[in-house]
Amino acid sequence: MLNSNQQTPRIICKNCALQLALKCYELHWWFRLVREPLLLGMRLLARWHGIDVRKHVVRNPECYGCIRFMKAELEEKSLTFRLLNDLIGKEFSELRDSMLSKQDLDEAKRYAQEAMETELDLETPKINKLINKEKNEMNQTIETIHKRKGTKSYTTEQVKGQDLESIIFAGIAGPTARNTQNRHFTVVQNEEILRQINDSVLSLQTSPVNRFPLYNAPTLIVVSTPADYQFAEQDSAIAVENMTLAATSLGLGSRYLVSPTRFLETDSGKKIKQEIGIPEGYRSIACLIVGYDADPDQEPVSRNLNVVNYVK
Repeated sequence: MLNSNQQTPRIICKNCALQLALKCYELHWWFRLVREPLLLGMRLLARWHGIDVRKHVVRNPECYGCIRFMKAELEEKSLTFRLLNDLIGKEFSELRDSMLSKQDLDEAKRYAQEAMETELDLETPKINKLINKEKNEMNQTIETIHKRKGTKSYTTEQVKGQDLESIIFAGIAGPTARNTQNRHFTVVQNEEILRQINDSVLSLQTSPVNRFPLYNAPTLIVVSTPADYQFAEQDSAIAVENMTLAATSLGLGSRYLVSPTRFLETDSGKKIKQEIGIPEGYRSIACLIVGYDADPDQEPVSRNLNVVNYVK
C-alpha cells in the first residue's frame, strides 16, 4: 500500500488486518464488542486530525480505506493515539491472533503479501475513478453513489420545488418489473401531519432509540403500490434508491425509512393514508425523508468490501 502523498512512508503489511478481524467476528461474536469501540475511537481521532484514508492509493482495490492507513497517520499526528496504542495495541493483537488457527494467520499473511506485490499503476482508470476524487476524474454518477449517506439531522429549510420535482422524477424513472410502473409517490410537507406520523411511529417502537423517527426532515416521500402487486418491495426500493441519489447530487440529505410504512398500514394509520392521498387499495411500501443536511461534513459510513467473489 502507498499513500498518495509522496512524503508519507510506505506502509508495509505483514498480514491483512481486515481478513483477521472478519475471521474473528465469524468465530467469536463477542470480539465485535472489543474491536468496534476501539475502531470508533480511532475514527473520531482521525476526524479530529483531518485524516481521510480514502485519499490513499492502493495496489489492491480491496485495501481501499484500510485501517492501516488511519493508524499510520494517527501515529504521526496524534499523541493520544500513540499513548493508547502503546498501552493496548500489543495486547489486542495478541488476543486476536490467539483466537485464530495457524492456517488463518498464514492466509492473512499470504493475502497481504500478494497485495503488496501487485503492480501499482497510477494511470489505471479503476484506481483513478475509485480514489482520486480531488482530480475530478471520477464519473459523476459513481461519485454520487460514493457520497450518498443516510442523513440523521436536517435544517428547517424546505426543499425547493424544482429540486423536489427532479427527485420525484428520478424515482418515477426507476425500472419496474415487466414495466408495470405500479408505484405511487406521495409527498408530505405539512408540518402537523409529519408530526402525527413521527409520534405514531414512535409509539409503535418497543424500545425507541430516537425520539424523532423522521429525524425532523421537512419532506417525507411515501412510495405505495397496489396491495396485491407481486414486485412491490423490489420496485419501491429501486425508486427510493434513485431518489436518494438524485437528492445527493442536488446537495440534499436523505434517508431510506421503512418504519413509517408500518404505521400507515395499521388501523390507526389508515386515516392518515386517506388524508395524504395514498390511492385506495394501495399499500405503503417504502419512504424517503429529504432535506438540507445539518451536518454536511459527516462522512458516509465505511463499507465492507470483503463481500465479492468472481466466477470467470
